[in-house]
Amino acid sequence: MGNDVSTMDVLKNTPFAMFLSEDVVHDISLCFAPLKFKPGATIAFAKQEFLIVARGSADMSTIMPHAQKKVKVMELLCKKKVGDILTHCARGHTLLHRKSSATRRSSAAAGKNVAAMLDLVTVTADKAEGCVLLRLNRDKFVKVRSQHMMNRPISMAMSINKAQRTAEDDWHLVSTIADNQIVDYLAAVPFFSDVKSSRLSGLAGLCTFMIARKDDIVCRENDFGDKFYICVQGMLSVTVATHASHAQAVSNRSMSTLVAASSTRSLDAHRSSVDVSEVLIRRIADGSYFGEISLILNIRRSATVTAVDDSLLVYIDAGAFRNFLKVCPDVKGQLEIVVINRLLQLASKAPSAGFLAALSNDHQTRLAHAGTIVEVAKGCQVVAHGDDPVFYIVLNGKVEVEYALPSGSLYVAMGPGGYFGELSIILQTKSLVQVAARDDSVLLALDPAAFHVIFSRVPELFAEFSIKYLQTDASLEHVINHYDAHEVWLVYLEGRQDNFELKIRYITHGVLLCEDIDEFHFSCDVLTQDERLAQANMILDTYFAQGCDRPVMLSLNLLQDIHAAIDAASVDETLFAHARREVIDQMDVAIFVEFKKSTKYANILAKLVCLTELPSQLSPAMKAHLNFQVFKHRHTHAIINNYTWASASPR
Repeated sequence: MGNDVSTMDVLKNTPFAMFLSEDVVHDISLCFAPLKFKPGATIAFAKQEFLIVARGSADMSTIMPHAQKKVKVMELLCKKKVGDILTHCARGHTLLHRKSSATRRSSAAAGKNVAAMLDLVTVTADKAEGCVLLRLNRDKFVKVRSQHMMNRPISMAMSINKAQRTAEDDWHLVSTIADNQIVDYLAAVPFFSDVKSSRLSGLAGLCTFMIARKDDIVCRENDFGDKFYICVQGMLSVTVATHASHAQAVSNRSMSTLVAASSTRSLDAHRSSVDVSEVLIRRIADGSYFGEISLILNIRRSATVTAVDDSLLVYIDAGAFRNFLKVCPDVKGQLEIVVINRLLQLASKAPSAGFLAALSNDHQTRLAHAGTIVEVAKGCQVVAHGDDPVFYIVLNGKVEVEYALPSGSLYVAMGPGGYFGELSIILQTKSLVQVAARDDSVLLALDPAAFHVIFSRVPELFAEFSIKYLQTDASLEHVINHYDAHEVWLVYLEGRQDNFELKIRYITHGVLLCEDIDEFHFSCDVLTQDERLAQANMILDTYFAQGCDRPVMLSLNLLQDIHAAIDAASVDETLFAHARREVIDQMDVAIFVEFKKSTKYANILAKLVCLTELPSQLSPAMKAHLNFQVFKHRHTHAIINNYTWASASPR
């Protein structure tokens, strides 16, 4: 294979050159010279080398330790094809703008790190046909560029409208690519922020440029993703399809049976018929990224990304990135946290989200750190009866949970936002359910210790489990603790015909008092002593002062104790704990029983996908575990009981 290639023709078919005017492409072509490499030949790199594959292909490989042998082997990272760029820039140009005089002394050491990384990566010509590369003569390029850029700084913004682009815009874009500022884009991605410069240089070498013309669809919702993208220049829109969604489905027959039966209907057949439309979620511009989930998980895209204008993107193929993780495994942990957070955000918007929809950003981050990702293929078993207890949240896909009750099995189909396994952990017993994946699924798994760390600190979340399994046996405290149920309880009270009566007003005021006490409790850690005193006095003035707006009955001794603590400036998060307990105990239980018979409470249970058969399968001993204080002060996470649906008695 000769090196008789047309530099102009090669550049015209290179993604970034498609943005440039023909005059600029012509001028750039004069700065390149073709180089021929024999099959399997090593391609050596000089400092800030920039090459384009003109014919054939080139392999980027690295030395990896063998899993079973005490030797190291060469493993392919990625293959560069015609039009792809080969570069190992050391970021010297961009780093100088960010380093102080004090840190410049470390530049020599940084250079050694880059050299070490370059030594790890070997680039060779294709073993069968070799390759021809176009090598940039950087001195010539700088001279040509200076003639066009002398009146415009490189850092100025470029126009994304091709009709308005100037030659200076074109040269700015070329400079961005030739100086390998892609490394800067990578460094701006949160999960790459702590990655060393040398490793980012290696990762930049795995990137590939592509162009998306206006109205081109870069990736489509529900397609499997295999690339992570960064927008170098242009504008893209992110949209999701909206359609009717149904809650978790309960059936007496397994989905596997339904699929096999010729005369049955799909569980999804009950979905109401509506028009599907697209909703704009956000826009993506220069430096923004998308598709990060695809780097480590083989799941479907959550949105469609379309080019609003002609856009230049750089992407990392998922396969190449997984090879990169073999060299830099520490990146995977950071990326997994980002991916889990993103999937939790998506799952929290699902109709079956449950407590996920109520999580604060801080709680969501704690949950992401506490759990581990589990991928399950369609048809595979997730949990078997008698397995050790694990709590799972469905992040993507669909699973089916089987409750093998004495009266017969019940099946619950769960999509994103659904969860299972919590009851076995709370009861400290082996798994009481069996679960199978009905689609390729991604789950977040928490072992009993991690589950306790998350849910023993937030009674609002634990209350969901209590209500879900106790149902009409749930207590006033369970409802008042729950992030959603207590609001429904207030609406019910206000909607009663006797809402003007004193007994109803006391209950309403008591629920509002519990809200304020809970807010005081959880904010105490961040309040100064003066702020605590001010908030405590505000609660007293609102609920216990003579002629106050929301009067609540409280024993004189307890009220005196609260005043004494405030007078002594001895205020902590437990100041109103006993008052809260007393106020709840004084509420009219008969009215609460009426509430649990109402359609409003039935709607709460329906939203939680409560199986009406379960409370009768729980013995008093089992129900005692569903108390938050009992769970919070648990001393061990070991399996100490042997509960079953048929025989509700501990071992």
